[in-house]
Amino acid sequence: FALSTIPNAELLLSDGSTVSYLSMASFGSKPAEDQETADWLQLLTPITSIKGCEDEITVQNESGFILVLERGDCSFEQKSKAGENAGASAVIIVNNIESVYAERYYGDDKVDYECENGSDWLDIVKSPPWSDENDTKVCSSDSKCQSEVCMLTNTTYPSLGTKVCCAWDIFLTMGGTSNSSTVTIPSLFMSMKEGKELFGNPDFFEARSEGENLPSLRTFDQRFFDFNMVIGCCHCNDFFSLKYQVKRNKFEKSRRG
Repeated sequence: FALSTIPNAELLLSDGSTVSYLSMASFGSKPAEDQETADWLQLLTPITSIKGCEDEITVQNESGFILVLERGDCSFEQKSKAGENAGASAVIIVNNIESVYAERYYGDDKVDYECENGSDWLDIVKSPPWSDENDTKVCSSDSKCQSEVCMLTNTTYPSLGTKVCCAWDIFLTMGGTSNSSTVTIPSLFMSMKEGKELFGNPDFFEARSEGENLPSLRTFDQRFFDFNMVIGCCHCNDFFSLKYQVKRNKFEKSRRG
């Protein structure tokens, strides 16, 4: 399961520039608290499935790297433990629209999507619901739509079709499946938009020698975080309200990962 939160860690380069904001899991250890004590490591994805749900994950390096996986198909804890067993020093799990659907055909208003941040109508709905063909340019072009992805709603009219709205792109505190997790490395959650940007830049995953601009992880002071960067809209108070948190967390607690 997972609980909605705000970022408390960041992926950065040794030149001091921030690549992405992240949220730490409730299990495992924490990244370094400052840049001086951070380990500068290679970013890698598995040679096998990007979901990382196999018993053994195959990677190019034997140890000392940050493993990047996609959310889905198994628990957060299972992914993190598999990454640790493969030699990773930390694991980043990237959110995706398939996991937001969670095997449903449409999302819930105000919990999964916000129509005020971008909406459109589809003449034909493709299967599966998270198919790219169910996305439209409206969500990717609207500055208020932080995820840049549309999600199916349960609103349908014969003259218009099926309504799609901007999916929330929230940060989660990933929970374990037991009270005695054996994961000892940092495990962190990345949003859909920042994951798309990371995967879309192969330079981040290129082998780098010592002294080059290497990636690292460190904790982030939440007091100085701009809430608008999380959701990309003007409804910050609504988004982080108790009512929203209860609804979202109730849904996330019912899921494995």
